[in-house]
Amino acid sequence: MKKLVPLTMSRLQNLEVGQHVKSVLKGIDDLGNGLVTDSVLQQYLAKIAEASQLYDKAMLKITKSDETVKINSADIARDKAISAFQRMLSVYELSENDAELDAYASLNTLMKVYKNIQRWNLEEESNGKTGYRSIKSSGTGKGKITSPGFTISRNCINFLVGGGYYPGEACLNLLIDGKVVRTQTGSNSNAHMSWTGWDVTEFRGKDARIEIVDNIDGRGMMARGYIFCDAIMLCDELPKTPYEEHNPGWEKAFWADWGPDFYAVRSWNNYAPEEKRTIWVGWMGIWTYAFTEPGPGHFSVPRSLELKTFDEGIRMIQNPVKELESLRTVHKTAGENTFEGIWQPKKFLPAKNAYELIVEFENLSAGEFGLNLCVGENEKTVVGYDASREELFVDRRNSGYDEFSKVFPVISKGPLKNRNKTVRLHIFIDKCSIEVFGNDGETVISSKIYPGSMSTGISLFSNNGKVKVKSLELWELDSIDLY
Repeated sequence: MKKLVPLTMSRLQNLEVGQHVKSVLKGIDDLGNGLVTDSVLQQYLAKIAEASQLYDKAMLKITKSDETVKINSADIARDKAISAFQRMLSVYELSENDAELDAYASLNTLMKVYKNIQRWNLEEESNGKTGYRSIKSSGTGKGKITSPGFTISRNCINFLVGGGYYPGEACLNLLIDGKVVRTQTGSNSNAHMSWTGWDVTEFRGKDARIEIVDNIDGRGMMARGYIFCDAIMLCDELPKTPYEEHNPGWEKAFWADWGPDFYAVRSWNNYAPEEKRTIWVGWMGIWTYAFTEPGPGHFSVPRSLELKTFDEGIRMIQNPVKELESLRTVHKTAGENTFEGIWQPKKFLPAKNAYELIVEFENLSAGEFGLNLCVGENEKTVVGYDASREELFVDRRNSGYDEFSKVFPVISKGPLKNRNKTVRLHIFIDKCSIEVFGNDGETVISSKIYPGSMSTGISLFSNNGKVKVKSLELWELDSIDLY
């Protein structure tokens, strides 16, 4: 056996373990005076170098941008290479060869140091901007990162954020004089990050720091025990939504559904002779309350998809499939009516919350108009249209039982152009869901609701002006017979 020598800095220069070599060097004190055998060490160094090369090749694919998918792909390639090395290393744990056992002990300790560092992945990208870092904590690690100090010189601090919903535990904090004055957690998203920000006008001129905290240790695959953030910057105003005319928005993608509960679609076409439609269904749920809500995991109504050209460009529209009409039973109608305030049509009460409703409004002068659905004692779900903002919304803040989640009471909004002062709403109500199709599927909002069994009331409203109801129809619906 050759003489044992300390694990020197020159040797560590060869341990290019991904992008974390500098962090590994800083943590080398944790190894103490661990010793390794030269001859065996070289074999393992070669394996680490090979893993590093795989990582470097993956990193070459990453341009100077915030393309998260590419970054994640590189991380996966790196992690696979490291995992392969660890599996090979573990073979020598039971070796009877002293040299191999010595090498195993030293390098296993090194990998533990690396794993501790790996719990915080720090990815630096410029993306044409300056002064920010992209930070993602892993699901199993815990830790905290604090930025250098800076002066708040503008009215807002904007950023992208994602990850699990853990207020105070996995979050982005603004610190002034060491105290948290603003905080933001994730929304139980996976890799998706959304623009948000803080109004910090009151703190202009003060010195501050940004703190990213992850005190969530795992909690299972679906618990999303991590926090993402990116593009932290000082700005003059908060991020704009992507459909406001005066600002095209910071988030450029169009949403297929503007509600909180439309996810993981399953689509199909050409499933029968002469069938040309593309149809999909979505899972109605969200990970924020998937394991606590009373009725998790059911599907939306099937929807047919089409592309349609409007003045602003080509858009996807979606409408309930015509086969759903076979479920219609009792039919109720109400005559044309012009009103301001509240209108409750007579003999228009469904037997239960399982119905289809179609209404067509002509706006005469109202600022806002729509329907109150599933109305009962201190309960209602509001479906409305904001004329000035050209915005369809569903307000479930008082829709019924919501104690299972603090984020459930919410207003969902989506853009809907006022093309001819007419708004047509096609609505499906089930015992614990509402799906709203605006203007023949231009804008769709799907949301879970939990009204009481007696909360079946319906009324219409018009605020700050008059609206004309041109038509109003309701069909009670049978259950779907699958057999």
